[in-house]
Amino acid sequence: MSDSYYKKTPDELRRIMDTSPPDTPAYIKARDALLSRSEPLKPYVYQPYPRALYHWKFGTKTVQSEEEENVLLRDKGWVDSPAKVWKPKRLYHPTLKPDGHVFESPEEETEAVNKGWVDSPAKFSLPAPIPPSHGSIERFARVVAIIGGLAAFVWTLIQIWNWASKRP
Repeated sequence: MSDSYYKKTPDELRRIMDTSPPDTPAYIKARDALLSRSEPLKPYVYQPYPRALYHWKFGTKTVQSEEEENVLLRDKGWVDSPAKVWKPKRLYHPTLKPDGHVFESPEEETEAVNKGWVDSPAKFSLPAPIPPSHGSIERFARVVAIIGGLAAFVWTLIQIWNWASKRP
C-alpha cells in the first residue's frame, strides 16, 4: 500500500471512496487507510428522528416525525427526557394525613400541593406564638407585689419606731 494514502485526511479519503467504484485500487487503498486509523467509513450525520418520548404511565414511545412528536407533547405527561418523567412522591398534610400519602397522578399531586400538602412534615406551618398579654391578671400581680413591698417597708419603719421609743 502506498504511504500517500496514510498522509491524507479522513475527509480526503472519504472523497476518494465516494468518487471511485468499489472494485478499484484507489477505493480499496482509501478504505484500508481509514480502517487502519479506526475512522468511520462514512461521516456521522445527525438525524433528529426516530426519537424517544417518555410518559410516567405509558412508558416509552418512539416517534418518527416532528408532527407525531408535537401531538404527543401536547398531551399531558409526555416529555423528551427520562429525567423529566414524573415520579410519585410521598406528601404530607398536618391534619388529613400527617404520616403521608402517595398520589396516583401528577394532576392529583399538583391539586394536593395547592391545598396545602407538603413534601416533608418539617414544613408544616407552626402555630403563631402567643404574644405576651398585659391583661388584668398580670397587672393585678404587679399591684399586689408593689403593695406587699410597701407594707413590708411600713412594718419595718414601725418596728424601728417602737424600738427607738423604748430606749432610755
